[in-house]
Amino acid sequence: MTDFITSNAKECLESGQISKKLVYEHMISKNLYIKEIVQAAKKGELREERIYELLLNYYYVCTVTVEEDKILPSIKMDDNWDSKNPFYRYEKIGITFMRNVERYV
Repeated sequence: MTDFITSNAKECLESGQISKKLVYEHMISKNLYIKEIVQAAKKGELREERIYELLLNYYYVCTVTVEEDKILPSIKMDDNWDSKNPFYRYEKIGITFMRNVERYV
């Protein structure tokens, strides 16, 4: 299950037509925060608190349709990204999403 789901993906799920139409997508490219974790580990400076902070701030996943996944900017965040808003890529291109309530049931 994912933290969020797009409106289109939810419609797809509700219709029962999910075969090869949905994608599990990291809202912030995981390479951004994994890189920091790896670098800190190599230096012997990795701290549990920092891992927790990174995951809390950046580890959000969203169920999207294959079509939406194709239009999302790929593994690089835009130069205008403030390094805080985990929803930036989605907002920038107008993909609407909501909290995936089913995840918490």
